[in-house]
Amino acid sequence: MASKVLKELADSLGLEDKNSRFFGNYHGYMITLRETNESKTLMIGVALTENDPRMQQIVEFIEKNKKENRIVSHSIHPSNVSITVQNHKTIGETLKALMDDGIRLMRELGIPGSEVCWYCNQSGGTEKVQVNEAVVYMHNGCIESFCQKIGQAAQEFHSEKKNYGRGFVGALLGAIIGAIPWVIVYLLGYVVAALGILIGFAAQKGYEIMGGKPGKGKAWIVLILVIVVVVVAHFIGDTIELYKLFEEEGFTNIEFKDVVDYHITLVQEKSEYRSIVIGNLLKGLLFAGAGAIGIFLGLREEGKGNIATVKRIA
Repeated sequence: MASKVLKELADSLGLEDKNSRFFGNYHGYMITLRETNESKTLMIGVALTENDPRMQQIVEFIEKNKKENRIVSHSIHPSNVSITVQNHKTIGETLKALMDDGIRLMRELGIPGSEVCWYCNQSGGTEKVQVNEAVVYMHNGCIESFCQKIGQAAQEFHSEKKNYGRGFVGALLGAIIGAIPWVIVYLLGYVVAALGILIGFAAQKGYEIMGGKPGKGKAWIVLILVIVVVVVAHFIGDTIELYKLFEEEGFTNIEFKDVVDYHITLVQEKSEYRSIVIGNLLKGLLFAGAGAIGIFLGLREEGKGNIATVKRIA
């Protein structure tokens, strides 16, 4: 169900309500509005070419307004410009201002809007169609051509060798490197969700550096390694804490291996100690998961090939 703010904005602009989004023609450009619990997204339908140099000027406009308008993400597709804004008290006013300023920029740059099919840049005989999340205009023949192009891209993507083995090795090395700050901060008595992002990001980069390709398995490799590495990092952190305690008590000749064995024994035999260790570990996994979930969701979308979807609007 749409929020009151978004519904009031959509009503004031005369937008249609369908497929969990509001859309309609506004000053010569197709506007699409949608939302989540945390944000709202404005999409402006345009007709750009691949690698259009004007895209850079659009990015500059978004970056200029990023902090003031709480813009959390953006993307530019030849069919639309998408801007996501974090929810706040005056978000309705923010979306309206971004809409007006964005359309003014499109006109200044000479970027066509609703008067043409975004796919072929020709006017006449177009219909509304949903490309990914945005509603735009296309000719019937262009829809068919675009769908064929999407199908070919999907076939090529799924037939490409993913190199999961090499990617896994790279992700493991990256996750280990990314876990070093986690261990250091944990020894200081803190658990920080942002460091979960760091582990996930390092694992992702390691996967890519070693030649792993985008695929459904990439997201799961990164997520599983984040979990495993956080578990190992907590074990190492707890063992180091125990080792320091032995040193403080005067056991200067004790070997680290012996402390590891003692730590395992305490976990197995002392329920109170085990509860503390497990509690800290669950807290760490919760924070790491909260930090890395965005990376996981992004990689899942990447695993689908970032291939456009097309849906006709009746």
